[in-house]
Amino acid sequence: MKWKLLIAALSLTGVVGCASIEMTSDARMVRELTLDSGENCKFLGVFDTKITTILGDREKVSRHAKNAVRNEVAAMNGDGFMLSSITEGMTGTTVQYDAYDCGIS
Repeated sequence: MKWKLLIAALSLTGVVGCASIEMTSDARMVRELTLDSGENCKFLGVFDTKITTILGDREKVSRHAKNAVRNEVAAMNGDGFMLSSITEGMTGTTVQYDAYDCGIS
């Protein structure tokens, strides 16, 4: 009985499960930039986002993080980003990134 309660509690906090983060159609035009490719772009600012993740599944964490970032950059009419940091915690992953408008979309 205690195990069922623990699993239910973890499911509610998002530690056990992770909803898939799909890109919007606009986000599909957002590109990850390098230092060289971003030098002619307009800097939009530094932003961060937090996603609920499954601990230890680095490939899924990376894909979901980049999808979330692309969605947010597209929503602010940007078309490029550079990741600053990805920090994994007990209940989620925080991604910090710089957003840009490069006139490519």
